Amino acid sequence: MSTVNIRMVGLEDIGSVHSIVTECFSVDHYSRFFISQTYEAFSNTFLVAEGVKIYSKEIEIRPGVTRNRFAGKEMNIVGYLLAVPGEQTNNTVRILSMAVIPSERKKGIGGKLLTV
Repeated sequence: MSTVNIRMVGLEDIGSVHSIVTECFSVDHYSRFFISQTYEAFSNTFLVAEGVKIYSKEIEIRPGVTRNRFAGKEMNIVGYLLAVPGEQTNNTVRILSMAVIPSERKKGIGGKLLTV
């Protein structure tokens, strides 16, 4: 099972966001320092998409009878949206950068980031 949660960026996410930036914008991309500074200044409008995969394991409890048991959960940052508050109203933002890793594209993650 796999889902995507959209949440505000945390300090622990800066490295993951920088990795996505360098992967998706190989020629001209923001530095880790710039990402850290925007986190400090605009954490309310800096979002990450966190992919959550839940693994279960089927075990046999007696011959012919199996049960699924929770085995683990893996969480990875798969995208981000970096925005700054708009100048005209409190309800607008200006998007500075947005990306989703190539393996997770075409799954609606960018749309979820924009909606939030």
